[in-house]
Amino acid sequence: MLLACLVTLLALPWLISENQDGPTEAVGAVGVAAPGVGVPAVGEPLRSASLAGTGPAPAPSVPRAVTGASATADTEEGRATFVRYDDATWGERTCAHRTLPFGTMLTVTNLNSGRQTTCVVRDRGPSSPGRVVDLDAEVFAELADPSVGIIPVRISW
Repeated sequence: MLLACLVTLLALPWLISENQDGPTEAVGAVGVAAPGVGVPAVGEPLRSASLAGTGPAPAPSVPRAVTGASATADTEEGRATFVRYDDATWGERTCAHRTLPFGTMLTVTNLNSGRQTTCVVRDRGPSSPGRVVDLDAEVFAELADPSVGIIPVRISW
């Protein structure tokens, strides 16, 4: 939508200069010709017959960052693995998520055992498809034996 508005605004001076002999149509705010509406004078707002009286557009709904196979507004399911983070650099109980804001506290549940623990998003990842979180090795060990490598999890925030 923003791109369409920018293109319209950039093209408007060119359209006015190209149509100096009295056009009968004007380009509307969304790039649709509005029949019977002349080109407005410089400084006048651009009006479109198709948009008249409709009021402001409703605010778009922004979906939460959810990439797992099964999810609701504040949970996500997928697989987790572990990474060895240096506590001195990254802090304790670090985890990585692709999109959640840094500092978000996650509750991670092992779907095989039901064990739960918490961690804080301080890194970006994982890069492998199907994985929703990379956990610090110590956090992973609270959920499963590290020799397992990958476990099914549900994260909530």
